[in-house]
Amino acid sequence: MKIVSKILATIVFLVITLLALLPLAAGLGESMGTTIAFVGAALVALVVLFAPTGRRAWGRGFLLDGALFFALPLLIVPLLSRAYDETVANAEVVASASEAAAASVGAGLGVAAAFGAFSIVGIIFGVIFLVFGA
Repeated sequence: MKIVSKILATIVFLVITLLALLPLAAGLGESMGTTIAFVGAALVALVVLFAPTGRRAWGRGFLLDGALFFALPLLIVPLLSRAYDETVANAEVVASASEAAAASVGAGLGVAAAFGAFSIVGIIFGVIFLVFGA
């Protein structure tokens, strides 16, 4: 029964880790970002799988993913900077100077709002996961 709990914990935390690392993968590009996301998820899965008991496997998974969710605002920065750059570059090509400036301000406000939203989500899920893992 111990191995079933460890395998279930491994699968659950593998999926959660991949979901948390997807913004980083999207921001860094296809090859590099996907590689980093899968390597990070594999490391979490290995730590969880090789825990001595099922209870410790769940605890380690919650602790690792809690730390990952606390880092979520930092993981979203490459994606937000890429979105900002593409918005401003497209506005400068097809618009006048005043419209490009307005697009730059709007993109900056959008980046700030998204960063704030991801910060709140990261803190909430980070606290929940760390409390469960302790």
